[in-house]
Amino acid sequence: MATPQSRSIPVSKDLMHQAKIKYPGYDNQQALTMLMIDEFQKQHETDDKQSKLINAQRGENEKLKGA
Repeated sequence: MATPQSRSIPVSKDLMHQAKIKYPGYDNQQALTMLMIDEFQKQHETDDKQSKLINAQRGENEKLKGA
């Protein structure tokens, strides 16, 4: 049975590896922080787009109810 310390993470899922590739000039912690900021910004943009679509659909539904 593998212990948590002996389990290896696939490179594609290894956030530290991704961070070091994307931000090679930073130390590990800084690179990971920068990667987290990027992911947060992407998620925020996605959430904003979804909210706008939901609000537009609600507006259309209200118009249809009034017709």
